[in-house]
Amino acid sequence: MSDDMSAGAVASTVAKLRPLLFGAAFKVIDLTLEVALARAGHGSRQPGRWTIAEKVGLARLYAGDLPPVSDTFQDGWQRLCSLYAGWEEVRHSLVHRAAAVDVATGQLVGKDRAGNSLVPVSAADQEQFARIAVEMFAAVSVGVLTARNRRRLACRLNRLMTHHGHGVLADEAAPGTAIHVLASLERLPNDSWKIDAQTAFDRARGVFQEATEFNGKFVASTSMGDRVFHCMLEDAPSSAEFDLDDPPDLNRPGFDGDFFGWCSHAALA
Repeated sequence: MSDDMSAGAVASTVAKLRPLLFGAAFKVIDLTLEVALARAGHGSRQPGRWTIAEKVGLARLYAGDLPPVSDTFQDGWQRLCSLYAGWEEVRHSLVHRAAAVDVATGQLVGKDRAGNSLVPVSAADQEQFARIAVEMFAAVSVGVLTARNRRRLACRLNRLMTHHGHGVLADEAAPGTAIHVLASLERLPNDSWKIDAQTAFDRARGVFQEATEFNGKFVASTSMGDRVFHCMLEDAPSSAEFDLDDPPDLNRPGFDGDFFGWCSHAALA
């Protein structure tokens, strides 16, 4: 797109499309909240047909059961519920085409039912909300909130503090560029293999002391060719022994681009 359009035109198009991302993120969280409410035993007044007002009312009470977020990260769940409830009018305004976008800044400005302007949602805040929806869906879909998921959620929720009204989630470093670490698997006398994630993590952390995310790539060299195993080092177990055809599931999957789990394997070309 940028090859055929000026930089200004591209920026204008992005600014106009960004609210759609915000709306999609709200829908993801909306549907997830319905699941959480059903799990907690809440029902809509009209069976099977929730109204936004009903869901907002329960969200203000932090209702719902949504493992692993609501049970292992309750502070995060409360902030997420507050964002959902607090932005209901923005969502309504967006759906009914009453919202306006400042093309210069990307700011989304909604209107309440009386036509009054709502608190603007900056371009950065719209993007943070979308990323929160992705991280939450990733954790819920596999049933585990990894350290990486939690850190990213906490950091992004902190950046939206002025909207959800809760305090800062402490000791949550901002996620940065993940460091990619390449290491070899050790072949044992019984023909099993050993992965030493802790050593790889410690060495990488010693060099990249400010980094918080490390993607491990472990290679097993065999007579049939190389096999490669991926993991998130900060979530991986210290070490493990396994057969190449039966890799362990010691740390349930988390989502990070191409890294779908503690161990996923494939033949190297």
